[in-house]
Amino acid sequence: MLPRPARFRQAQREFRRGLATVLQTGAVPQTYIEKIVQKYAVGLPPGKQVRAGDYVMIQPEHCMTHDNTGPVISKFKSLGATRIHDPRQPVFTIDHDVQNKTSKNLQKYAAIEAFGRTHGIDFYGAGRGIGHQVLVEEGYAFPHTLVVASDSHSNMYGGVGCVGTPVVRTDAAALWATGKTWWQVPRMIKVELKGKLAPGVTGKDIIVALCGLFNKDEVLNAAIEFHGDGIEALGIDERLAVANMTTEWGALAGVFPVDEPLLDWYKNAVDKMALRTFSGASSSLPPPPEHSRLNETRLNFIRSNPIRPDQGAEYSSHLTLNLSTLVPYVSGPNSVKVATALPKLAQENIKINKAYLVSCTNARASDLKAAAQVVKGHKIAPGVEFYFAAASSKVQADAEKAGDWGALLSAGAKPLPAGCGPCIGLGTGLLEPGEVGISATNRNYKGRMGSPQAQAYLASPAVVAASAIRGVICGPDSLDMNALPQNETPVFTSSAPAPASGASTATLSAEPLVDGFPRSFGGPIMFAPQDNLNTDGIYPGKYTYQDDITLERQAEVVMENYDPEFAKTVAGVRSGGKTVVLVSGYNFGTGSSREQAATALKAAGVPLVIAGSFGDIFKRNSINNGLVCMECPELVADLTEQYAKSGARGHGGVNGELTVQPGWEINVDMENGRIKVKQSDEVLREYQTRPVGPSVQELWNANGTYMTGLLGALNGLGLTSLVNVASSLANDTNGMALLAQLAQGSKTVFAPNNEAFGRVPQNVSSNTALLSSILSYHIAEGRYNASDFAREPSHTIVRTYLNDSSLVNLGGGRGQVLVVERDDGNDNDVNILTLTDDVDVDRTATYENLIIHVIDDVLTPPGTISATATAANLSALVGALQTANLVAPLEAAQGITIFAPTNQAFTAALAALGAQAQNASVISAVLANHVINGTTVYSTGLTAQSFASAGGQAFSFSTNATGSYVTSGASSARIVRADIPVRNGVVHLIDNVLANTASNPEAAASAAVSQSSVAATATSIPAATNAGGSSPTPSNNASIRTAGGLPSAAALFSIVATGMGALLGGMLVF
Repeated sequence: MLPRPARFRQAQREFRRGLATVLQTGAVPQTYIEKIVQKYAVGLPPGKQVRAGDYVMIQPEHCMTHDNTGPVISKFKSLGATRIHDPRQPVFTIDHDVQNKTSKNLQKYAAIEAFGRTHGIDFYGAGRGIGHQVLVEEGYAFPHTLVVASDSHSNMYGGVGCVGTPVVRTDAAALWATGKTWWQVPRMIKVELKGKLAPGVTGKDIIVALCGLFNKDEVLNAAIEFHGDGIEALGIDERLAVANMTTEWGALAGVFPVDEPLLDWYKNAVDKMALRTFSGASSSLPPPPEHSRLNETRLNFIRSNPIRPDQGAEYSSHLTLNLSTLVPYVSGPNSVKVATALPKLAQENIKINKAYLVSCTNARASDLKAAAQVVKGHKIAPGVEFYFAAASSKVQADAEKAGDWGALLSAGAKPLPAGCGPCIGLGTGLLEPGEVGISATNRNYKGRMGSPQAQAYLASPAVVAASAIRGVICGPDSLDMNALPQNETPVFTSSAPAPASGASTATLSAEPLVDGFPRSFGGPIMFAPQDNLNTDGIYPGKYTYQDDITLERQAEVVMENYDPEFAKTVAGVRSGGKTVVLVSGYNFGTGSSREQAATALKAAGVPLVIAGSFGDIFKRNSINNGLVCMECPELVADLTEQYAKSGARGHGGVNGELTVQPGWEINVDMENGRIKVKQSDEVLREYQTRPVGPSVQELWNANGTYMTGLLGALNGLGLTSLVNVASSLANDTNGMALLAQLAQGSKTVFAPNNEAFGRVPQNVSSNTALLSSILSYHIAEGRYNASDFAREPSHTIVRTYLNDSSLVNLGGGRGQVLVVERDDGNDNDVNILTLTDDVDVDRTATYENLIIHVIDDVLTPPGTISATATAANLSALVGALQTANLVAPLEAAQGITIFAPTNQAFTAALAALGAQAQNASVISAVLANHVINGTTVYSTGLTAQSFASAGGQAFSFSTNATGSYVTSGASSARIVRADIPVRNGVVHLIDNVLANTASNPEAAASAAVSQSSVAATATSIPAATNAGGSSPTPSNNASIRTAGGLPSAAALFSIVATGMGALLGGMLVF
C-alpha cells in the first residue's frame, strides 16, 4: 500500500499523462496502442507523434520480474547501480518453481525478498499466485497504462486494456537503474471479432483457432488491437485468455478495448475491495484504507477520459473471425500452429495419460467453475492424472467458497499450489516419454511440459476436464456437437493495404563496419529444418531457473528438446577449429523471454543464426548478448528443397535427422550482406541479405550488456540527467556510435552532474545531434586517474572524441582537447581549464574500462579564433585581424598555433605603428610573426621541437623564475596564459608583440607576407607526438599557468553557437 503522498503523486502523474494523450490533436491518426505508448515515451521531440516503426525510450508504469529476479539483481549490481530509480516501478512475484522446497531454492527466494524489502519494492511471495494474474488483481496492469514484464506472457495485460509487452532480463536491470528502456513500436494489426460465440465455445477456443487459422506469421512481432461487436459478450477472463496467448500467435501485444463491460468489472472489483475487511454489513469497524491502485478515483478518471483509436488510424493488416461460426478447437500435438476442430479430433479417440488445468491462461475462477461443472458426479478415468491449480491464492479462495475446488478434489483431481508448475516443466506431474497430455495452458511445445518424447494438446478447461474423466480427448456431455455451427472451418478473412504506387525494391545498401566488428562470419552450416523452433526447444525450461548454471553447461544442453545430439555435433565441429552457422526456418526463437536461448547457442560455438524470420524477444536477447541474427528466406528455401524430408520443414532431414549437416561452408560479408555458399571449394550460390546495422555491431562489440551497465553505474552516482541524455542519444546515429565507442579500450569520461545539466539551455538539451557532439567532448582516449594530471602550473593535454567537422578543424581527424591540471596543494583537486571558471572534478569512480570523473559543469566545445578572442577580451587582436582581412583564412586553416598579445600589449604596438596600424600588409606581417601554421602546439610540446612562424621567423622558448617566454627575432614575450583551445588550434596569451614595432616599423613591414601565406601551410617543424594528438599517454612537460578575468557561461555557449547555426539551420538561440 502506497502512503497517501505517494498515491497523490501517482494520481498527478496519471492525470498529466492521460490529459496529454486526450488533448493531443495531431494531424496523423493514431491507434490505441500508439496513444498509450505516446503517454509513456520520454525524450520525444516537441510535437512528435508515436507511430509504428519508431524507436522510442519508454518509461513503463511497472516492470514485473518473477523467479528470474535473481539474475536481474546480479545484472543490476554488475552495472554499479546501488539504488532503484523508482521503487514503485518494479514488482517482484515468485511463481515459477514454487513446488521446489530445496534449501537452495528457498534461499534464492529469500534473497529476492530481502532485496525487494531493502529497496522498497512490492514483493509477492511463493503461493500468492502467477505474476501476471497478481498484476491484474492488484491493479498494476490497468486500463490506459503501459506495463512490461521480463516474461513473454505480459501480453495478457491487454485483456484489461493495458498495453502489456515483454522485455528481457537486461532491459529489466536497465529499468531498475534508469526507469527507462528502448522499444521499437511494432506494426499494428486490427483483429475484428464478429458475432457471438455458440454455447460451449470459449475464449480459449478463439485464440487456439486464431493461432491455427492464421499460422503463416501474419502477426509475427506485431501489436494486435481487438475490435468488433463480438467483444462485448466476452467475459474479462476470456479476454485475458485470448490476450495471454497472442504471445504464442507471435505478437508482442494483444489489447482489448476499454469498454463498459470492463469498467463494470473493475467497479465490481473495487466494491469487493472496499468490503474485504468487514465481517458483515453491520460491522462497526472503520472503513479500510483505499487501495493505492484499485480505487474509485482511478476508475472514474479512466471512465471520464476515454482513449480510443482515431478514425483513419493505420493498421498493417486487418484480420477477421466470425465467432458465430466457431466450434471448440484443440491445438497440437506439440504445436500451437496446428489446430483441429474438436468434433473432428474427437473422432480419433486419442487416449490421454495426464490432464492439466493450470497457468496464467486458464486457471481463473470461471475456468475452475467450468471444469468443476464437468466433473461433478464423475471420477477421473483410470490411468489418468488430472492436475489443477489456481492462478492465484485469491482465485483459489473464491473457488473454494463457490464449491468448485471441492468438486475437483472429489472427482480425484490433484491440487497444486498457485504457480506455473507443469506449464513451465517444473514440479509434480510432468509428461513422461510416450505419454499424451491435454492442458488448458498456453504452450504445448515439444518437451516443455516434460519429456520431448511426449505429446501435448491444448484446449479449454471444459474440454480438458471432460477428457480427464473419459480418458480420451473429447468434449463435455453438455456440449451438443449437432447444435454447434456446422462450418467445416470458421469464417475468417485477411487483408492488408495495397502497397504505395511506385514502391521499389531497391538494392540493400552496405553498412560500414564499426571498429572491432568482424568483417565476415563463416563456417559449416548446420540446418534445422523446422519453423517455429521455440525457446523451449533451444533451451529447456527445466534449466531456466538454475541461476548458477555455467555457460559451459548451457552449451551442453542447448537444443536438447529439439535435437539431443545437437550439442555434441557442434562440439565435434568446434574441435576442428571451426564455428558453426545455424540455419533454420521461420519464427525462430518464438516463445519465452529466457535469454539463455541466445547465450547457450553462443556458448556452444554458434556466433550467427540465419533464419527466414525471428521471434522479436529472441532477437532482442540475441542483440543484447552478442549473438548475430540475419534473415535470408532464399537460403532457407534452398536448404529445405535439397535436405528436408519431402522438401518441407517440420519432418527433419531426408533421413529423418533433426539437424542436417549438408556439407556446405558459408561465408557472410557483414558489410555488404553477401552470403557465399561453397561445397568442396566450389561456390554453389550467392545470396543477398540485409546487413546488420551499426547499433547491433556496437552491441556485439560490447557483448550486449555494457551500455546497460554503464547507465546503471551513472545512475548509482546520482547522475540521472546524464543518464537521460545518454539514453536519448540512442535515437541519433552519431550518438549511438559515440556510446558504443565507450566499450572499446581504456577511456576517461568527464561526467557533468545534475546541476550542470540544469544550466544547459533548453534548445541545446533538446537537440540530440548537438548533444552528441558536446558529450563527445567529455570522453577521452586512455585512463586518466587524478594522479596522472600535471600539478599546476603545468597542464595535461587530454585528447577527446570531439571531431565533428562543424566544431573541430585540427586536421588529420584529430579530436579537440581538454586542458587539465591538478592543484599544487591537493592531489585530488583536479580542474579543467576553460574560458569561464575552471570546471572542478567532484569525485571519481570506475566502470569496467572507464574512469569517470564527475564534474560541476558541462564542457562546451571551443569556438572560432575570433569568437574566442572576443570572449577573452582581446578586442585589439580582433580589430587587427579584421584590418588585415585575416579572420577567414586563419579560421579556415587546419591546425594552427597563435601567440596572441593581450589588449594592453597590442594597443601599445598599434600606437607605436601610428598610421601604419591601418596598413593591412604591415598588420599582416606583424600577425604572421605570431602564428605557427599547420601545427597545433600546446604547452606540453613548446620546448620539445623548434618551430618557425608563418612569417619565417624562428621561435625559441625559455622558462625562468618569472615565467615562460617566447622569443622571435629580437623581441620576447611572457606567456601569461597557455593552452586556450580554439576550433582549429590553440591560443597562448602573451604580454608583448613579437616585433620591435616601436623603434622600427619598417623592419616589421619588411617581414610582410601575403594574407594567404599566413593561412597557408608554412615552414614549420612538427610538434611533439603528444602535441599532435596521436598518443593518448598523459603528458605534462611545460609549466605555464592560466589567468583570470574571463567571460560568463552564457558567452561560452555563444561561442559554440557560432558556426553551429549554419549547420543546424539557425536553430541555436542563446
